[in-house]
Amino acid sequence: MTGELHDWFLAEPWRTGRELLDKLQAVHPGEHPDALLRTVQRRLKIWRAEQAHQLVFGPMAQTPSVSMAS
Repeated sequence: MTGELHDWFLAEPWRTGRELLDKLQAVHPGEHPDALLRTVQRRLKIWRAEQAHQLVFGPMAQTPSVSMAS
């Protein structure tokens, strides 16, 4: 579920949690109840925050470890 939702979010980041849950329910009828709406909304909040962070600060780069040679 999460991977599929994340892919849809990346393709259409303006979609609301309700729209994405409706799409998920259409693709997998009977598997995902309306009670998941708040969970989907929380996931969207996290993904949007991650995107905003990348826009402001750029992608997280790994810093090389500094060796302490004597």
